[in-house]
Amino acid sequence: GAPGSAWQVNGKNKVQIDYATNHGTEVLLFELNGDKLEQTKHYSANQLYKTITKDENYTSGNLHSTEEFKDKLGQVVLKRSYVKVSTSIKKVDTYYVYDDYGLLRYVLPPKAVETYLNGGSTAYTSTSGYKVIESNESLSAAETDADKYFVKQNASLTLKPGYHFKASSTQSLLIKSEQVNMDEFNELIYVYKYDGRKRMIEKKLPGALPVYMVYDNRDRLVATQDGNQRAQNKWLVTKYDHLNRPVLTALYSPTLKSGNVKKNGEDLKTDVDAFYAVSSNPMFECRGSGLKSYNNKSFPTGISDTDVLTATYYDDYTFDHCPQSAYNPNQLALSALETALLPLPKGQVTGTWVKTLNADSGKPGGLWTVNFYDKKYRVVQTYSDNYLNGYDRITNQYDFVGKVDRSIHEHVALGKTIVENKWMKYDHAGRLTKVELAYSG
Repeated sequence: GAPGSAWQVNGKNKVQIDYATNHGTEVLLFELNGDKLEQTKHYSANQLYKTITKDENYTSGNLHSTEEFKDKLGQVVLKRSYVKVSTSIKKVDTYYVYDDYGLLRYVLPPKAVETYLNGGSTAYTSTSGYKVIESNESLSAAETDADKYFVKQNASLTLKPGYHFKASSTQSLLIKSEQVNMDEFNELIYVYKYDGRKRMIEKKLPGALPVYMVYDNRDRLVATQDGNQRAQNKWLVTKYDHLNRPVLTALYSPTLKSGNVKKNGEDLKTDVDAFYAVSSNPMFECRGSGLKSYNNKSFPTGISDTDVLTATYYDDYTFDHCPQSAYNPNQLALSALETALLPLPKGQVTGTWVKTLNADSGKPGGLWTVNFYDKKYRVVQTYSDNYLNGYDRITNQYDFVGKVDRSIHEHVALGKTIVENKWMKYDHAGRLTKVELAYSG
């Protein structure tokens, strides 16, 4: 139940959950034939667990209820809800298709399911084992070389009087038609592909071109590329430190193959493997002067400062950041003990740099953020550039249980400074009870 007498479990406004199994024609069975999606039958009766959830507005029938079907491995294969269209109740289905390893390969949202059901009996279909009808053909006598026919679009198969086919327990006549608008169907579905190590290497979202993903032999995602980047032969690459923490992201344009053919995911994966096959090539970045205070030795090395989009720094402050971001221990006028800075906050993010969209190509601009910690690894001060060519500095003071009881926010922009003082009060259970604010500037 929920607060309010009308929402209690013995009232009419409650959430109800029922359990059942599927019946024989309730759920379509989508299967994979290689990478292709096929549907030729339904799940047999009692093969799926069915959970029916009725919300607080449920009265009768199917409206205001949802149904979830799971297979014996616990994988959700169908989520079904109901909506009212004019005077009728319409099913809204989302199907999920998995491979033999339990990896999600396809998601068919409601519009795709509707297109499929209205378009024909098959979506991605293998014609192996079928006699393919390419034009208009007629059957007037039983054939011994085919009992399955696949009728292509704009073709027809006519059964004339005199055609006989005797079905048995092991043989039946199956005629399928290719009527689904595949272009429309493909634009509506989610498609995921994986490599032999179960890493996602390609995904396609509705209305978008595929996104490629490339990994190194540490299973780190080192490059991605969407359709827009592919048109420009660009990849979004990520460099890591020795603890596999991301330190740099940048745009990278690899050397094209002969014929100026743009590289796909397999091509770039080959480049990554070849680079790290050389034992002298390190797999991680160290601090240096090559690229945003990193040495630019890991894959790919062919990028410069102008290509970098973000930089992240950990553990210390030995990176080149703006001078005004230095720690200011006097902002709260605390004692030296209370304002002591932890010089080596191991495992913590000490700084970030983000490239601005309006940065000149020759002199890339960006916004800095620097975090300072006390001996208990609590953030005592944060400096961050703002887009108004100024900065924000926030200093925190903690009480003995570790809650912030005072903070000062200094905002500098367009040559003006505004300071916000904030005091917080808590009750015995640590719940915030009062906030006081004071402004100056």
